[in-house]
Amino acid sequence: MSNELYTVCGSVMDGTFPRNNIESAKINFSGPTNVIVNCDKFGCYQAENLQVGDYTITAEAFGMEPEIREWALAPSDRENWYTAGHYVNFVLMTIPSGQKKHGQGTAIVDGKIVDGNGLGIGNAKITWSNADTSVWTFSTTFPIITGIYTKNLAAGIYDRTIEKSGFVTRVDHDMNYPDGIIHDGLLEISV
Repeated sequence: MSNELYTVCGSVMDGTFPRNNIESAKINFSGPTNVIVNCDKFGCYQAENLQVGDYTITAEAFGMEPEIREWALAPSDRENWYTAGHYVNFVLMTIPSGQKKHGQGTAIVDGKIVDGNGLGIGNAKITWSNADTSVWTFSTTFPIITGIYTKNLAAGIYDRTIEKSGFVTRVDHDMNYPDGIIHDGLLEISV
């Protein structure tokens, strides 16, 4: 058995097309080394200092069916985790409505932030806060000019805050985001 330690990397995406990264996913490695890591805002993870051996890897995220993999981490003489084959990617599917427990579900929210003339405002910060779950923060940056955003949230009631330097902060309370696709429409902020 090798005494060397290795890094395993990968990403977690949802089952839609085009695929969306899941930034809130948790990856659990169970085997010679037990470790839990979380995905970053790009849906990527990195588990470090893993011993060679057989692992059960579980990827999970709120409102999604977990994916469980049996995977063998083999020794490698290559220094790069990618060329060594030490990467595991996951695609998680939304739990069908009939199988969800109370309080589960995913709201796919989209909209556009505009000024008083209806022009898109990029780089505005949107924060959805829900005391029952957690706080999600999302900034419209792609594309910068349009102000269009899309975000997956756990279904629930949220306060939505929109902030942009040079504009008045907009706060909308008790916004209902049920399971499914939700169109926020045009959200105007003023100077």
